[in-house]
Amino acid sequence: TMLSRCQRFEFRRIPTERIVEVLKEICKKEKIKAEDDALVVIAKAADGSLRDSQTILDQIASSAENKIARADVIRSLGELEEERLVALVDALGRKDAKAALMMLDGILADGKEPALFVEKMIEHVRNLLFVQVSPELLSLVDATETYKKALLAQKDVFGREELFYVFGAMMHALQTLKRHDLKRVPREVALVKIAARAPMQDLSEILERLDREEKKSELKSPQRADALIHPEQAAKRRAEWWRRPEFHR
Repeated sequence: TMLSRCQRFEFRRIPTERIVEVLKEICKKEKIKAEDDALVVIAKAADGSLRDSQTILDQIASSAENKIARADVIRSLGELEEERLVALVDALGRKDAKAALMMLDGILADGKEPALFVEKMIEHVRNLLFVQVSPELLSLVDATETYKKALLAQKDVFGREELFYVFGAMMHALQTLKRHDLKRVPREVALVKIAARAPMQDLSEILERLDREEKKSELKSPQRADALIHPEQAAKRRAEWWRRPEFHR
């Protein structure tokens, strides 16, 4: 009865594109100069909340000198630069563990949150999977136009099975970070593991190859070949073999 007397409100996340539009209107009215990419970063950080985006914009505008730049927003929010993430993934695609570890060291030296890098890597893998499925799914990626272009350029660096492997490795690193006090080691081990990955093939391709090899081996065996070509004759031979005296003593 209490539920029947209550009023229910369904709150939904506001799309990032809509938040960016509102922020542009506010900047125009308040005569605030801001880069479009900077507003996208603010809108994404607000996570669907228009009020939070306005609060972030107000805080950054009060400290900005002339124009709100994307770098100012990233520094204020402690976000990870997209170009650094793309460069690190490129190094992993080349299986260059040394370059990837050096880039990670630079990210950690800047004092980023322990789980931030792993979460951004997982999100980046999701975005790469989307553009591999179809470039039209790029509309589902909340990011700057510069990052979207980088995604399209990077979509063939990893195969789909490799992306599943990278996703699993980073999810394991994230779970380890939550369970233990080790903050640096899980991320470093995950990068080395990804860089040292073996070539991967689709499971269906492996099964097809095994099926072909099995058929070849059957044809090479005289008994198996005879059974495949003359099944009645093979059955007769098996019956004669079982009638041998040594089996009826």
